[in-house]
Amino acid sequence: MEMIMSLFVGGFLCYVLFLQIDEYNKLIITKFKFRFFALRDRLALLVVYKGLAEDSWEYKETVKALNFHISSTEKLSLMRLIEVFSDYHTSPEEERKVERYSRKVDREDVREVLTDFFMTTHSLIRRNSRAQIACILFLSGAIRMFHKEPSAELKEAVPNPAHALNALQSHSNAMHLAHAS
Repeated sequence: MEMIMSLFVGGFLCYVLFLQIDEYNKLIITKFKFRFFALRDRLALLVVYKGLAEDSWEYKETVKALNFHISSTEKLSLMRLIEVFSDYHTSPEEERKVERYSRKVDREDVREVLTDFFMTTHSLIRRNSRAQIACILFLSGAIRMFHKEPSAELKEAVPNPAHALNALQSHSNAMHLAHAS
């Protein structure tokens, strides 16, 4: 009887711990969602007070990207969110957009919003994928001990958020360099 009670209490404590972790993750995601809202609000204030044209391509594209990130934080689970943002920020289309931004955005205030957007997304992915990246590095090192290189199927099966972190850092640097020139 004592063992059954111990299992019951242990199971209950694990359940409570699971609920606490789940609520904490929801709070973190909400924090980042509101950071994206704040960036969108900053952009709207540029339209209202600083003369940024609401029908300009940089406004439209930036709001579109921010709305995608806000919508994703509302609808997706934590793991799916990391995967979607990693795919989004490592896509060739995103690379073309960043190249276009760095060449054509002349306004310093819009570049600051874009830089903050990239760094907010970077912080979100990094905060929520540190353990995943560590596991990937450990497993790929173990696989390399027995084989030359992890197979393409394995690389496709396990998305690596480190590529997205590197891409976001380079996007942010591109905005800074474009701002400096």
